[in-house]
Amino acid sequence: MTIQAWTEGGRQLTIINRSAQTLGVCGLVIDPYATKTVALRKVQGHSSYMTELFNLKNAGKVDVSLNSDVLSPTDLQYVDAPVTGDLWVTREVWNNVATIDRDAIKTSFSTAAAATTYSGTDLDGATGTGDMDYARNIQIYAVTGGGEALVQKTFVITGLDINGQVLSESLVVGALGAGANATTQGVYAFKSISSVYVPADGSGVPGSYEFGFGKKLGLSRPLTQGGMIAEFMSNAAAVAGTVVLSTTGLPNGTYAPNSDPNATRDWVVYYIAS
Repeated sequence: MTIQAWTEGGRQLTIINRSAQTLGVCGLVIDPYATKTVALRKVQGHSSYMTELFNLKNAGKVDVSLNSDVLSPTDLQYVDAPVTGDLWVTREVWNNVATIDRDAIKTSFSTAAAATTYSGTDLDGATGTGDMDYARNIQIYAVTGGGEALVQKTFVITGLDINGQVLSESLVVGALGAGANATTQGVYAFKSISSVYVPADGSGVPGSYEFGFGKKLGLSRPLTQGGMIAEFMSNAAAVAGTVVLSTTGLPNGTYAPNSDPNATRDWVVYYIAS
């Protein structure tokens, strides 16, 4: 028996403390008779969380439900069971994938002499803090004019992943001399962005940045090894894209098609999730 856990929206375990004492469960502190939720992906395969749940359920101290279905102690023994590789193939479908947009999150701005966190209406691109068409990687475009420069910085990008969980990526953007431009590609897949931290720039006359998204598409289920079984673009066999496994391309891995998206191209890929 395997209880399927991975869906595009991300499943949540609801834990109800049925006892009169405060309990520590799955990294949470739950007050007497209180209820808390935890992302199932944080519990699956954990070295101790499953044992905690099983023992507390058996002792009658907690009830646990998955998407409103109350789980029995037997269910809790299998909720993190691995999916059999020879039976389960994941099919991703991305339709009319939006064109790469270098300022979709924030339009051009001169970097400040003081460290600044941009959020809310500061993120004034066409997408801004809203959802992207699919989970995508974030890119930072840097440009300088004559007499301008940019020092190396580590940007911190924060938002939500495909499962609605908070995701943060530290992205090193290199120094840039006068009259040049460069694009730095992130490797994580974000569904939306809530803030971007930009360190101070001490170059004297700094250049500008733009925040947008690239062509890497986030997978909906974790791929820890291997690659694509089959790839199609607009209903024809596609030239192989670039796959980044979930160990690097958080949370589940990414797929970058060989051809750039143009808002009309579709991709369908197949792989065996972990």
